Amino acid sequence: MSSIEREYAIDHLEVILKVAERCNINCDYCYVFNRGNENWKIEPPIIRLDTVQVLADFLRRGALEHGVRRIQVDFHGGEPLLLKRPFFEEICTLLRRTIEDVAEIRFALQTNAILVNQEWIEIFQRQGVHVSVSLDGPRDLNDMHRIDHKGRGTYGATVKGLKLLQRAYERGLLPMSPGVLCVVNPEFNGADVYRHFVDDLGIKGMDFLLPDNNFDECTPKNVLGVTRYLIDAFKQWSSDDNPEIDVRIFSTQLKTLLGSDAVFIGFSAQVRRAVAFTVESSGNIFVDDTLRSINDPVFNKIGNIVDTSLVEVLSSAPFMMLQSVSNTLPNVCEECVWRTVCSGGRPTNRFSAQNKFDNPSGYCSSLRALYSECVGYLARSGVELSKIEAVLNSN
Repeated sequence: MSSIEREYAIDHLEVILKVAERCNINCDYCYVFNRGNENWKIEPPIIRLDTVQVLADFLRRGALEHGVRRIQVDFHGGEPLLLKRPFFEEICTLLRRTIEDVAEIRFALQTNAILVNQEWIEIFQRQGVHVSVSLDGPRDLNDMHRIDHKGRGTYGATVKGLKLLQRAYERGLLPMSPGVLCVVNPEFNGADVYRHFVDDLGIKGMDFLLPDNNFDECTPKNVLGVTRYLIDAFKQWSSDDNPEIDVRIFSTQLKTLLGSDAVFIGFSAQVRRAVAFTVESSGNIFVDDTLRSINDPVFNKIGNIVDTSLVEVLSSAPFMMLQSVSNTLPNVCEECVWRTVCSGGRPTNRFSAQNKFDNPSGYCSSLRALYSECVGYLARSGVELSKIEAVLNSN
């Protein structure tokens, strides 16, 4: 094993696989289609099976070379359910057959759920696919931005698919209850969104995603709205005190404040940990998919799975650049009390035309408010502040 292979020993390898480069809806904030990057136009609309076989071989070799214990393939798009059902199952079978004797393989899928039906559910059951649904809140809020190509709202069709998935889980047909990914909108009320998910839709797992705005786009009004949204949602979740309901952004921060490692898409500073990157339908390799909208060399193509090894991905200029960004605090963050739990925030939110990634998150004040709320919650729950202080002063 070479020195770089030893350096990048990996426990968890995650691939965001673009199996469909088109979508059946047209969310106005979508970083794939509506944020200026037009890579999707030159990519095959649907991945080819021979490309999947090359990917499977690529991952198998990488697992053997790096001692990878677990590989997760996240079926992504566009909308992955635009694939024909037999073809999707063939993809799963091929990946599993090629990889499962050298590493554990897991499948996840992100969908707007509009195309979910019983036939899809049977495939998810057979292949053990964990499904997550994109939804931004009640009908009037969701349909402001998550619209179809004719400008019509998508809430009704998405919730119909979500309920099919929930019933399938309740009948024991799916490995996990379907979660929901929700993009934080500063104009919405976080408490109302959370209560709708829990009380009206019976959702047990969700995540609130910060908008993909770069540093220059994070206006004071926008940031204040995000802060209110997160704090209002956190207060609802913490007051529920229901261990069956998980909100990933909140539970992750609580675990981090208690000293548990948090895993983020991209590169983990601890090489035992996790690596993730994007593979498009052509087999082209890029770093974290959300960075496509910032128009920076960090999202230059790394290579193609046909002629690139995993070690070459890990040592490529874009990947090393993202590693450096993730491991380097912006200058203004050096003295921040939250630096060990925040690490400057998501790279997308740090980027500006003038300073590149040498900025704090554009949502810095939102994150600081959330961390403070988390500390208060832990203190009220009986956690000694000295334990949290030790984590905050660990680096």
